[in-house]
Amino acid sequence: MHSPQHLATQLARAWQRADWREKQLLNAANAWPLRLAIAAPSATQFRDDSAAVAQHLQAWRAVAAQGLGRVLWQARQYQAAAAPVELPVQWELAKPSDYLAAIRALRPAGHADIAADYQALTAVLARVDAPFHRLLLRRLALWRGVPVEDVAIAANMALQLSPGCAQGRPLRALALAGNDSKFFERHAALLTALLDVRFDGEASRAGLTAFLDASAGDEHWLLVAPLAPGLLAFARQRVAASELT
Repeated sequence: MHSPQHLATQLARAWQRADWREKQLLNAANAWPLRLAIAAPSATQFRDDSAAVAQHLQAWRAVAAQGLGRVLWQARQYQAAAAPVELPVQWELAKPSDYLAAIRALRPAGHADIAADYQALTAVLARVDAPFHRLLLRRLALWRGVPVEDVAIAANMALQLSPGCAQGRPLRALALAGNDSKFFERHAALLTALLDVRFDGEASRAGLTAFLDASAGDEHWLLVAPLAPGLLAFARQRVAASELT
C-alpha cells in the first residue's frame, strides 16, 4: 500500500532529476497525465491489519476530496471480506499544476524549494526564447535566486552577443538593454551558458571575455577631446588608457 505521502516523496525526488523536469515540463503535451500506482493491500494485510487498511482508504479519500489530481478506484474481493472492497489503485495528475498542488498540499521534504523553482520557471520560460528553455529547465542551480527580470535580460543579451562583438572594448561599454557596469560580472556564468546554447559551447571553452573579444576588466577608458576645434578628425573619442602610454 502506497500512501499519498509516500508517492508525494517520490514526486519530490523526481523534481531533482534534470531529465525528469525536461520530460515533464518541456514536452508537457506528451508527458501528461502522470500516473502512479498506489498498490492494493495484500490479503494478509487486509486480514491482519484492518486499522492500517482503513487509514490507507481514508488518506486517499482525503486526496480525492481535496481535488489533488484524480484517484482511480477498483473493487477487489478478499476472502476475509463479505463483499468486494473499493480500493484506490492509481493516482493520476493531469498537468504540471496538479503536480504542484499535490506537492504543496502533501508537503514532502523540499516542498517549499520545489514550489519556488516551479514558480520561477513558469515566469522565466514565459519571457525567454524557446532555444534557452532546455538549459534553464535542466540547470536550475545556474540561475536559482536570480531575479526573473535579470534572467530575461541575460537571455535577451545572449541573442544580441556574438563572437568578437566587443572589439576590444570592456563588457560594460556594450550598448545592450539592461547592461550596467556590473551586469556581466554578476551574471557571467549564466551569460556564458546561454551563449553556449547558441554557439555550441564556444563561450565556455574560450571564457566569456575572450569569446567576446572584450578588454580586461581593469582597463581604464578616457574621453579625449582636441585642444582646439579642427585640430583632430574627431570632436570627442573614448580611448583606452593603455593606448596612451
